[in-house]
Amino acid sequence: THGSLTGLSISREGLFWGILSAVAAACYILIPQKLMKEWGSTLPVGQGMLYGGIAFFFLMRMWTRPLQVDLRSLLALAVIVVVGTVLAFVFFLWGTSIIGPARGNMVGCMEPLVATLTTVLFLHTSFLPVDFIGFGFIIATVFILARR
Repeated sequence: THGSLTGLSISREGLFWGILSAVAAACYILIPQKLMKEWGSTLPVGQGMLYGGIAFFFLMRMWTRPLQVDLRSLLALAVIVVVGTVLAFVFFLWGTSIIGPARGNMVGCMEPLVATLTTVLFLHTSFLPVDFIGFGFIIATVFILARR
């Protein structure tokens, strides 16, 4: 809001996708908890990624897109898939199975804040002072809720 009490500083589409993203984040924390207690984190994450990848392949009609394959692109893809996706989700869900979904989700709330601060440092994105006050409230809320 940039401090405004009468309007948002975000488009309707941005607000819609933000709310949808929050719902999806809550779902992917809560839904697999029972499966992970029985099977661990690797199997549910692997199956979810396999099914999602198959669905994405058909929804995006990947066979219609030009593809340039060389060793460098294959290595980059492998690092993104293995480190940035598989290991990240396995460790995140494994951690939430240890500390519980509520605390795990609160720790996950720090990621957008860190991403925003990274854009300030490396991409020189400008924010108003009131935005930084909002960041402080987010951090304080995460710590307050974590204490309970």
